[in-house]
Amino acid sequence: MEKPNQNIFSITFAAPSYTLPENSYFSYYLENLDKTWSEPLQNKVATFSNLPPGKYKFCLKARNSDGIWSKHITTLDIVIKPPFWRTPWFIALINLAIGGLIYAAYRLRTWQIRKEERMKAEFNKRLAEVEMADDETDPSDYDDNDYGDDYTGGDLASVVRVGRNEDVAAICGRVDTSPTY
Repeated sequence: MEKPNQNIFSITFAAPSYTLPENSYFSYYLENLDKTWSEPLQNKVATFSNLPPGKYKFCLKARNSDGIWSKHITTLDIVIKPPFWRTPWFIALINLAIGGLIYAAYRLRTWQIRKEERMKAEFNKRLAEVEMADDETDPSDYDDNDYGDDYTGGDLASVVRVGRNEDVAAICGRVDTSPTY
């Protein structure tokens, strides 16, 4: 079994021949890569390079000095694993992570929109209260610069006495419009 960065390898082989071993020939092929047997060679090494990930079977047959091919074909199973980033589980994990990020971004944005809507609704509610309170008070009852003894600067009922334009500005100043994440 080969690792992803080991897709170049050599296989050395030999055949027991006690009479003229130098006249032994070999032929091989790699299933799932080669279509035919190699030419008979005296070379006892087969080298394969740049094989894509997958399962292979190395098949070897020998010919003795009399020119007779062996009836037995020797095989060797070879597995070249893909790099981890090309495995199905890694691709699924990446897709899951991307999907999670998209979902999180969607949830964050919808939360921000809801928060803005709540702030607008609160603003409109306070504005309506101020307008109703302003309608109930008579502007001639007080001077625009006289806030009265009960004005503390933070009480909405007291702010109503200031006047309509200042009321809206006071309400706007209290509504936090800065985005929070």
